Amino acid sequence: MTKLAVARDVSIYTISKAVRENLGYKSFTVRVRHLLTEKQKDARVARGKDMLNFIKSSSSPSLRLFSDEKLFNLDCTHNRQNTRKCPWSSIPRTGLSHGPGRDLLRRRRDGPHFFSVGLRIKQEVYLEVLRDVVVPWMNKVAKVRRYTL
Repeated sequence: MTKLAVARDVSIYTISKAVRENLGYKSFTVRVRHLLTEKQKDARVARGKDMLNFIKSSSSPSLRLFSDEKLFNLDCTHNRQNTRKCPWSSIPRTGLSHGPGRDLLRRRRDGPHFFSVGLRIKQEVYLEVLRDVVVPWMNKVAKVRRYTL
């Protein structure tokens, strides 16, 4: 439409309005789909193996929960900036954040938790599994540490 506007010596907005109102067309952008190439798939497999080795052998302080869900979003209007909560008063202080004793806290190794592949469930069942199985297990394992599902 830019070339048409230049050729007619009118504004691009005039051409856009005429096309939209008179012809019923809308402008669109060409979107590139994210397709994985074989090289990207091989790289993801290699990174996944490295991550599993890291989880098995490292003394990382954070817990990780893996699921076969690619995208799972229950609440599309969730805004992390508006829903932050810091219950600092409810977290007991250990006194071992610095010094040689801090490594003793981080030596604990937690194995990954896997869901079965191809599991097809609805939102209510998924939330029930999270509420009744996963969250109590994480509370038992994490105790006072914060975790992310």
